[in-house]
Amino acid sequence: MYLFYMDESGDPNGWNFQDNFVLAGIAVHEGQVRRLSGELDDVQRRFFPGIAVSLEFHAQHIFGGKSRFRTMASQQRTDLLNAAYDVTANARFPNLVAFITAIHVSAVTNQHQALRDCLEDICERFNTFLVRQFRAGYPDKGMLIMDRSGRERRIRELMSTSADRQRERDEILRTRQEDVRKMAEMVAEVLKKNVLCVFGNEKTLTDNKEIFDDLIKVIE
Repeated sequence: MYLFYMDESGDPNGWNFQDNFVLAGIAVHEGQVRRLSGELDDVQRRFFPGIAVSLEFHAQHIFGGKSRFRTMASQQRTDLLNAAYDVTANARFPNLVAFITAIHVSAVTNQHQALRDCLEDICERFNTFLVRQFRAGYPDKGMLIMDRSGRERRIRELMSTSADRQRERDEILRTRQEDVRKMAEMVAEVLKKNVLCVFGNEKTLTDNKEIFDDLIKVIE
């Protein structure tokens, strides 16, 4: 199984002070987690020999000298970042795979688009990787791990919507001519009854309710 850790850079609605929103992730095979964790522990012992509990290496905090890293000299913080980056850079494909997607302000038309489009794109890239691995004889599954943030709930909602769309897309693509022909008898019976069914905007249907015998709300 691949553990896919995903995090963001920027604010999907912060277009007053940024031009790009970036969503990135690292997929690590479960068999490599222990080794990579050990190498990062070695980095911590090198720079923080007196601290036994695990520290989180956030690049933004290290680069800006914030929190635990505020007392470190600039060059020392640079060395720490390089040491942490070397752990991932030295990992070999396909044990560790990086994914990244970004959207520019010029491509954004509404407040929900940036996060939705980037999330859908990076998940499709991860899925494509898993499919290629499967075809190569490595049938691994994937697990998405999200950083806890104020947008975690929104991301979960988008993931659910994306999964629904993918399921519907798969069902459509799997449909064959014989599947349609099997419905012929049912369709013929419906046509005989001269029944009109419309699925659409609630207000529009309500404004034209005299056309229909019944109005049924199917989605809450």
